[in-house]
Amino acid sequence: MRKLVALSLAVFLAGTLAFSQDEPAAVSRAKKKGLLFTVSGLGDFGVKGNLLGVSVPTSSAVSQDLAGLGLKYYLSPKMAIRGALHLGYTQVDTNTAAGTQKVKTTVVGFAPGLEYHFVNTKAVTAYFGGAAAFGLFKSSTPTDPSGNSPDLKFQGIVYSLALLMGVEFFLAENLSLGAEYQLGASATSGKYEGSFSRDLPKTLSLGIHSIAATLALYW
Repeated sequence: MRKLVALSLAVFLAGTLAFSQDEPAAVSRAKKKGLLFTVSGLGDFGVKGNLLGVSVPTSSAVSQDLAGLGLKYYLSPKMAIRGALHLGYTQVDTNTAAGTQKVKTTVVGFAPGLEYHFVNTKAVTAYFGGAAAFGLFKSSTPTDPSGNSPDLKFQGIVYSLALLMGVEFFLAENLSLGAEYQLGASATSGKYEGSFSRDLPKTLSLGIHSIAATLALYW
């Protein structure tokens, strides 16, 4: 009940801000830059880095959704370019009686996109466009100090192409919420290298899916 009240209040305030503007908010942001965040839930207003729209597998067979720094730039009231960048590095040190084993993992992701805005009302703009996403992942596990296991490397690439259809609702001139559908295809490839080498299972997925709501702050 408390979450429902909070959500109702947020929607009311958003509508009040959007429609109290003297000038159309949706068409007044040409040549403005935006910083993008992903809203993971309206109930608790969880906000995190901008999702790239691609996942990379991990050595534990669990996929990691890439999120990072998201930016958008309006070239004109009808055309915008956007991009997201993920850079990640982790090192896990495991202490044993024989010594310390270091497991290192590096992940890089990049997702450029282009939007064409064909509807501009007072506070809402609708668009279609295209986007691509790429992810590179690499993990290395050296021989454990006792020498019972060989060096192991796990690396690969994931990539996708998608058609976009979305809307952006301007709560104020420099603040918006957006939602988007993507019709896309993604593929993953890679390999293990150790005492023997083998390819990771190749995957190919096609379909329509939605990306979580995006919060944008413009300047």
